Amino acid sequence: MSRFLKIKHYHKEFLNLKIDKEEFNFLLQSFSKLVFNSVINSKFIPGVKIFLENNYENYNFFISTGTPTNEIIEILKKKNIFHYFKDVYGSPDNKKKHIEEIINKHKINYKDVFFIGDAKVDFLAASFHKILFILVTNKHNLSLQNKNIFCISDFKKFDINQVLEFYN
Repeated sequence: MSRFLKIKHYHKEFLNLKIDKEEFNFLLQSFSKLVFNSVINSKFIPGVKIFLENNYENYNFFISTGTPTNEIIEILKKKNIFHYFKDVYGSPDNKKKHIEEIINKHKINYKDVFFIGDAKVDFLAASFHKILFILVTNKHNLSLQNKNIFCISDFKKFDINQVLEFYN
């Protein structure tokens, strides 16, 4: 769910409040600053930067996120990894739509797509399109770890061939 929908949803469903446009925009900007700075200052998943460096010329990497597109592009540039990605997709569109756009725009076969993610929404988008899913495990996705899903905790020893073997 994009932050645009989250803010409205939480106010309506949990706080039973209706917010006006001015307050909504203030909350949106505040949230954006917090997320932006937190992500810029966060550490990479171990091994992911080396994985991207070693593989971006062999595979087409894309970003699909609930973060607004312009914001994620700026984050990727600040973290010096933007050049590894063929294209970047963010909100307002959702991840199901992103996958559809990637497949159609770049003329990719669904069988050749992997979705690497860490959330239920990632798994659901991949399942909807019947593409292979790789779960990056963390303490927030324990319920997904019990399913028949290929899981990794980092990218230090990650090999795409392992995924193919797992799902075949």
